Amino acid sequence: MRNTISDIQNVKLNNMKIVLDAIRKRGTVSRASIARITGLTRATVSSLVDELLEKGLVEEIGEGKSSGGRKPILLKLNANSYLAVGINLSDDKTIRGYLCNLEAEVVAIAEQKYENNFDSILYAILNIVSNLLKAVPEKSKIAGIGIGAAGIVNPSKKEVLFSTNFDILGAGLVKKLIEKYSLPVYIENESNAAAWAEKEYGSGKGFNNILYLSKGKGIGSGIIIDGNIYYGSFYGAGEIGHVMVDPNGMRCRCGAIGCLETFIGQEKILAQIKEKTGEELSINDAIKRYSNGDPDIKEVVSCEASYLGKALAISSSLLNIDQIILGGYIIQYGSNFLAQVEESFREHTMSYYRDRISIKFAKLGRDAVGIGGASLVLKRVWDLEIIR
Repeated sequence: MRNTISDIQNVKLNNMKIVLDAIRKRGTVSRASIARITGLTRATVSSLVDELLEKGLVEEIGEGKSSGGRKPILLKLNANSYLAVGINLSDDKTIRGYLCNLEAEVVAIAEQKYENNFDSILYAILNIVSNLLKAVPEKSKIAGIGIGAAGIVNPSKKEVLFSTNFDILGAGLVKKLIEKYSLPVYIENESNAAAWAEKEYGSGKGFNNILYLSKGKGIGSGIIIDGNIYYGSFYGAGEIGHVMVDPNGMRCRCGAIGCLETFIGQEKILAQIKEKTGEELSINDAIKRYSNGDPDIKEVVSCEASYLGKALAISSSLLNIDQIILGGYIIQYGSNFLAQVEESFREHTMSYYRDRISIKFAKLGRDAVGIGGASLVLKRVWDLEIIR
């Protein structure tokens, strides 16, 4: 009997996900239309919609047009019924937090500088979350907190396994946040979080096999395979910065020779610019000079695009993905840089792939990691894990 009851509950939960997904994807829709779209009976749809209305996830917005008979009542997602907090823990100076609604629209942003020790990081995040919670509308509820962190992360154990930039090893950070706010808290590698956000709400929408690459101080990537984040055996998949692009290159700090990062890591790019111009520039100053047509910097960036295209060709051939998304500061280089990356990519990939893989800049831009943190929570909302 217990198994029978459990099976019935699972079927009901699955059907509720199907109904919620239909409403979410179609904007406004009637109960009758949901029944036609999903193949569920009108009685089942009506019962499930009543529960979703009670939970506040959807709302009735008035009557639609009638093709004969009574006018249908239209439904839509109640985007502000639940909100999620996303934390970007990938910058070496500032932690940035986002309050997002169910459509990943940013409601509020807060940020704080920090020192690289656990107590300072925790204090900054607590301040950010507390400030964001003050911005929650009266009728909205918080579904949870999600963190995109630089490092190798085991998301199922909510544990940071390795991080060269942040003093956050272990599961202590998540535990402290759960203790403070009594909310679900999730943590994910920064590039994986950004890749998921782009898949759900950005340049990767509609694609199930995606390579997301971001350039900051280092080079990271997140991989989506068959609609899910790909982790590999040790949660370390996506180290594209250590793809070998030249067997005659210099030795990388990782121990290998000819890694992509030794050619186009931020330190290397700025060193090449100094060698050509005699000036020590920040990456932001270099981007401005590039945009203004500085020939020396354009030459360095052109070489950067060439190596990047080559690394993307190697990676996409192995993964058989259909969408490449570029994030981080390279977005500011603009369309000419993107065209150079595409040209190099097509030179180094087999002809069969050339017209099947597109390369785009991240739609969410610098906000991808923070919105990605929030999207970790939103995923649980759509799966009805948080709201039962």
